Amino acid sequence: FASIWWVMVPIYVARTAFINCTYPLQESILMDVLPKGTRARWKSLDSVSQFGWCGSAFLGGWWSDRHGYMHTFLLTVALQAVSLLMYTPLLAMLPRHEHRFERKPSSGAMAR
Repeated sequence: FASIWWVMVPIYVARTAFINCTYPLQESILMDVLPKGTRARWKSLDSVSQFGWCGSAFLGGWWSDRHGYMHTFLLTVALQAVSLLMYTPLLAMLPRHEHRFERKPSSGAMAR
């Protein structure tokens, strides 16, 4: 595959972009649904959960050494399929339209 790097590089970049593009969307959904008073707590929990990437890299390396790369990729596909099945019903809970909040003028500006 090294001789067709010009095919593999765009595929890899596209794959990485599609995998990582969900984080801003997930963050936006999380902040829209949570009450203002609990957003910091859930954001900190979300930040801690990102440390799971370190553990998953270790486990993926161990798994691929023990069972081979094919099993590692199959396990990844299975986990992503399960997360898709769990995540998709949550999208139905989101509001269809964004509510626009208008600022109320301050009392000093309206006093004139």
